[in-house]
Amino acid sequence: MLIVLILCSIFLNLFFSEKATLLETEFKVSKNLSAPLFSSESGFYKNSFALSLSSSYGNAKILYTLDGSEPKSGSLVYSEPIIIDSRENDDNTISEIPTSPRWLPPLKNVNKAVVVRAAVVSNSYEISETATHTYFIQGNHSTDYSLPVISIVTDNINLFDYNKGIYVMGKMYENKSNYIKEDIPLNLPWWRYPANYSEHGKDSYRPVNIEFFEKNKTLGFSVSANARVSGNATRGYGQKSLSIYFNKNSSVDILRYKLFEKNTTSRFRHFALKNGGNDWNKTLFRDFFMQTLMNEMGLDAPSYRSVIVFINGEYWGIHQMCERMNEDYVGIKYGLDPHNIKIAKYQESNRFGNKFDDSEYMNLLKFVKNNDISLPQNYSVVKSKMDIENYIDYVVAEVFFANNDWPHNNFLFWRYINPASSDSVIIKQKDGKFRWLMTDFDFGYGGSVDVNYNMLAKTKEDFLFNRLILNATFMELFLDRFKYHLENTFQPNNAFTKIDSISKILSPEMQEHIDRWRVIESMQNWNKNIALMRNFAEKRSGIQVQQLNDFFRLEGNNRIDIKKQ
Repeated sequence: MLIVLILCSIFLNLFFSEKATLLETEFKVSKNLSAPLFSSESGFYKNSFALSLSSSYGNAKILYTLDGSEPKSGSLVYSEPIIIDSRENDDNTISEIPTSPRWLPPLKNVNKAVVVRAAVVSNSYEISETATHTYFIQGNHSTDYSLPVISIVTDNINLFDYNKGIYVMGKMYENKSNYIKEDIPLNLPWWRYPANYSEHGKDSYRPVNIEFFEKNKTLGFSVSANARVSGNATRGYGQKSLSIYFNKNSSVDILRYKLFEKNTTSRFRHFALKNGGNDWNKTLFRDFFMQTLMNEMGLDAPSYRSVIVFINGEYWGIHQMCERMNEDYVGIKYGLDPHNIKIAKYQESNRFGNKFDDSEYMNLLKFVKNNDISLPQNYSVVKSKMDIENYIDYVVAEVFFANNDWPHNNFLFWRYINPASSDSVIIKQKDGKFRWLMTDFDFGYGGSVDVNYNMLAKTKEDFLFNRLILNATFMELFLDRFKYHLENTFQPNNAFTKIDSISKILSPEMQEHIDRWRVIESMQNWNKNIALMRNFAEKRSGIQVQQLNDFFRLEGNNRIDIKKQ
């Protein structure tokens, strides 16, 4: 008996001594150590199962977590298979954390997945990179989603911590003494108050792991990346838009995967997960829908795809996955060196993007201001500086869609700054001309103003357009292009088909999203908002024709008339 007690004592001392060492040791990440192997791949399972972790290093230990955090000192030490079971009876955790001044808690327990993160630790206390797997177990809750699913996994501190979390109001919101120090008014609209989620710049990025599951439940990819909250006023909504970035700190610097079904591009440095913008409380897809029409027009508009997002294993609702409109988008689309592409974004602050030498654009504005643009020779100079056809289609889209968050805002354009004459023949976009990018249309198509809104009157805020319409050739081309799109791209049946197709895709998933965020009050309200879009599609063309004739004072044979559908 004494021998047994002595042996037990030795074992316990060794066990607790080793555990204490693990708790107190800071591990050094080593790329020479391979991450542990999982006996089951990430994915969707009907029944619970036992998950085994293994390593090719005989004496190494495996640390793991179940809360989304990176394995580290103090994490669970793997010793036996982990039971992966349905979490349908688990209480909400991060879903109950307020993320906005107007945040509302979910109506019920949200759907959940099991997240396992694991790493190998050597005897010399080196640690491997982390392997992350997400498991969806059926239980009584349906995980048979009709949309692709994205699992975002990160330490909760990165998103929800009072001091460091970028998804919450946090310290920046509650530290009222700092308002006086920073001269911040106390009567701002609720969405403009400082908050952790309003942080910009290099300190606003957080490391995440992204797993993407196709509609057929196959795992498309699992990569580490960086994420930040994006948007302007819409950052104040409970559900945020997130931008996902791949760089030297990620497991890949370029994501090589075909994200969008109707887009041949399979190389991405960035993509966005949008909350619907200012359409978040209406249909979720207004912007998405208009971008599909603009792609038909041949404009540079992002591809979209609706997805379901989980964060650290908890249901986070429908997002619109889309391309980011930046140098990489243009470079990949047209086969251009992104280092030679410069983009400017004109905002209410009247400043241009800091990556852009705006002298050429300012010289263009100065030229059209100081010269008679009605003269052919002066108009030719303008044509040598900007893609006229691209600009016309851009203005036509903004006007027809009644995007009243323009032109004082969301004015995005680009040019190739190192044109080579030999290449220009092959790649038109290398000619150094200004071209426009389509972005942020969530106010359009009845989202902010009704179908009768006269956007032509608002074009008076666009100095360039108001000078160009003094030229007869430009005016003729503008009206011809507008008429063409009224009779084709914008015609009601085309719009109805797209609206109905998108709403049919989203409909099976909307109730769960509504219960999660509670800003669209019911399926009935969602359908009412879609009906307003259909009403816009039906009536806008006739109203637009009248506004064109009135604004440009067209009479007789010059008046615009469109074929009835």
